[in-house]
Amino acid sequence: NGEKPGIYWIQEMRDGRVWFLSDKGRVYTFDGASWESFQLSDEFEDQPAARMVETANGDVWFARLEGLSRLQPNGTTTSYPINGGSSWFVPELLDGTILSVTPVEGSDQTELAVFNGSVWRNYSYGDIPILGAGLAEMADKRGGVWFWSRFQTKVHRLDHASERWRIYRVGNGLFGGTMGPNGRLWFYTEQGAVGF
Repeated sequence: NGEKPGIYWIQEMRDGRVWFLSDKGRVYTFDGASWESFQLSDEFEDQPAARMVETANGDVWFARLEGLSRLQPNGTTTSYPINGGSSWFVPELLDGTILSVTPVEGSDQTELAVFNGSVWRNYSYGDIPILGAGLAEMADKRGGVWFWSRFQTKVHRLDHASERWRIYRVGNGLFGGTMGPNGRLWFYTEQGAVGF
């Protein structure tokens, strides 16, 4: 109908194409010269995808309102419903497992589900605070996942293997984080940058 879609997420893939996740539930791709689009054909078909990750084996995972969608290189799409809420993030951990972060409805806890390639396992790490608007995550090269929220004073790191959390103070006015090519993580605040 000519209406322009809103864009939730932009990511450059390994083949150089750029993928765009829209609020209309469609995925748009751009190779530098032409556009293509497709609809994820699974039980979440009408739901937009908020985040995505391209894994080492070529699969693409999408965070949806009621779970995760997995698009394989052969075009097959599989749905993975998650009880109790939507999937927020889908980082790939160091050992190739997929992590889904889901808020637990009616509580201040967050549920983590891990996919090892064939089955899902739900983890409960206790009282994990939902950090508010702008919650973000980043997987490091040591098997950990970092969580933070804009304007907070600290970041949380989950070590997947030991299921232990650590809290790091980074200063006032946290704006965001990034990973350098050597795997070192940097968080930037109104007071400067902090590296781990």
